[in-house]
Amino acid sequence: MSEKREKISRSEIRDALLRSGYLLESRIESRLREHWGYVETNASYQDPETGKSREFDVYSIDAVKA
Repeated sequence: MSEKREKISRSEIRDALLRSGYLLESRIESRLREHWGYVETNASYQDPETGKSREFDVYSIDAVKA
């Protein structure tokens, strides 16, 4: 039976970031979704200065009705 860990070790962070940011992005996405609700990963947008497609690793938004 697998146990859910709450923390990533420094070694795991280092190794994952050397390969890619996915592990960290995934953890951040989960935490933001718990607290904010709307989260999108790897959202793209057009850079207004260059016209090139760019990417947000993690994008989150919250709204409050006043």
